[in-house]
Amino acid sequence: MEIRSIPSQSQCAAVIYAVIELPEQYPKVSPEVYLRRHRGIDERNADILQKSIQEYIEANTDMPILYDIFQMIQKFVETGQDFPCTVCPVCLDGFSAENSVFCTLKCDHHIHQNCFIRYVNYTEDEIKKELGEWPEDMKSKVDQVLKCPICRTPLNEQDLSAVSRGSIILDEGTVNKEKFEFNWEEWRAKLEELQPIFERQKAKGGLIDLEEERKRYLISDDIVFERRLVVESSQQKDLEAIEYVKNLPSHSSHQFLDRQKCKSKRPYSLFRRQNRNVGLKGGPSKERFKKNRDEDDYIPISMVTSGGNHPEVFDE
Repeated sequence: MEIRSIPSQSQCAAVIYAVIELPEQYPKVSPEVYLRRHRGIDERNADILQKSIQEYIEANTDMPILYDIFQMIQKFVETGQDFPCTVCPVCLDGFSAENSVFCTLKCDHHIHQNCFIRYVNYTEDEIKKELGEWPEDMKSKVDQVLKCPICRTPLNEQDLSAVSRGSIILDEGTVNKEKFEFNWEEWRAKLEELQPIFERQKAKGGLIDLEEERKRYLISDDIVFERRLVVESSQQKDLEAIEYVKNLPSHSSHQFLDRQKCKSKRPYSLFRRQNRNVGLKGGPSKERFKKNRDEDDYIPISMVTSGGNHPEVFDE
């Protein structure tokens, strides 16, 4: 169930989504109440409300207290929240009574009106810049929808109406730079603390370069030319290898091809050319082979015993 306050100029339109589980034995068994998706309310105040509801449930067992729980949440939302307790998602500054001009978007997120105007103007400029980098037939793929800076929900016309309405007071609501004091020492200390983490993530490739990612799948003339050179170089090497094999002597070329077959996990293929008739009909050949040191080749032992053409045979 959604419980929200009535928006006004002096109050924040805070929202709480309450989930209530009613058991079958209610009211003898107390209900369970959970607070979800609270907008304009920080975690500390939400925990205070949750604790108050739980204490009220424990103090009123065996009683119908469902309506009382609704009233507790409604009273807290309407009277306890004059301005959002969260921070602005753009400037990361909190909301206060002095700076109470803020916008409530359709998704119930709050943002300073001046920050919202700057956010919309900046996003529109970025979209125009990105459209200028894409060709005409690819511009439809660019996301041109303005979205909430927190939950990325698309903004409607009512949300964007605050831009035209608040553009007049943009200069008036600007923070006075003379009163602004930045703690440079704290900032430098924090920067030194985070520098080792930055270097470690950079070394592991954990940082994303937006410019490189944008051009990751972009095909240019230089890329096509480089790939063409790689293909031509590979083809030239293949032709040189084929020409080299053709120019080898016949005996050397046979040995070259036989060694290539040995490398392809077929060790006995080099005997098939010279000894095709070696073998038994009933099964695989049981011939033993000797190495001929003169011709760097293998011959069957039967050729040695039968007076073959090989004068010397040496065991391996």
